[in-house]
Amino acid sequence: MMHDVARPLRFAPCAPAYSRFARIYDRTIGNNFFAQLRRVFEKIIRRNRIKFSSAADLGCGTGQFARYLNSCWKIPVFGIDRSPAMLRVAFRRCHGRPIILLRQDMREFQLPQLVDLVTANFDTINYLTDERDVQHLFKRVHSQLKPGGHFIFDVITPCAQRSVTRRFGIVNGPVFERIFQRIRWFPRRHIFVSQMEFFRSTTRRRTVEHHQQRAYRPEHIARWLADAGFIVRDALDPSTMRPATHCPARLVVVAQKCPYR
Repeated sequence: MMHDVARPLRFAPCAPAYSRFARIYDRTIGNNFFAQLRRVFEKIIRRNRIKFSSAADLGCGTGQFARYLNSCWKIPVFGIDRSPAMLRVAFRRCHGRPIILLRQDMREFQLPQLVDLVTANFDTINYLTDERDVQHLFKRVHSQLKPGGHFIFDVITPCAQRSVTRRFGIVNGPVFERIFQRIRWFPRRHIFVSQMEFFRSTTRRRTVEHHQQRAYRPEHIARWLADAGFIVRDALDPSTMRPATHCPARLVVVAQKCPYR
């Protein structure tokens, strides 16, 4: 009988999520996704005529999007993440800029001041595997936005999900590192587990990281946003940048806090 859990690789020590992956995150998947994210974000801003003079990026990871917001929009930015390894990379990238990095759990994040824009990119919401945490997060975001502020985020849905295996190879001087990513999809619970196996040519040692996420249906996201006090202004399929009239594999949502107190 198959259970909805991922079994670790035999004889491979397990490491905390992103503790190994942070060093090579951008070179494997981060850079490619950021290029797509930037195009989608700029279209959303134009399409909805959104203006902002401050921002916070939840799940900021290596700081690429936080730096982009600061560089291209000339605004102060807060970056929030709970991974020390990812924040170390972000600190090097954002050093000397008006970007404040905070190590916080996004479910309880607290900003030094309210902002005009909060973003959560690349499946950040999906790392909350309990729907009550998602509902709580939406209320938390609402409390950290100025009146009229916007919340822009993406979320993976249960539509078109499947199990996959990916392979990456990274060369860093004399060191060659192989990464195998196995994503197992458990449709009954809408859970997918990513098992990352790292192998370094110099030490011939294998290490494993486990990442667990949950997919959410668009209608649930819409209801929870409304319960938190948001108005949903846009829900788009990022692959077409058209309104999501069906259930896309990934959904980009633009929600707004009421401009009046």
